[in-house]
Amino acid sequence: MTRSIIIFELKRRWLTLRCFRSAGSVLVDYRIIQNYAKRLIAGTAK
Repeated sequence: MTRSIIIFELKRRWLTLRCFRSAGSVLVDYRIIQNYAKRLIAGTAK
């Protein structure tokens, strides 16, 4: 995957998390995004 596609996917995932999760869960969402980014870069994300 190219860098721009990875960035786009992370932004899309972040916006989805922020829309559907409670307002006080930013740090948890950040951890979710970190783990998703690691899997995305490794090529195992679905």
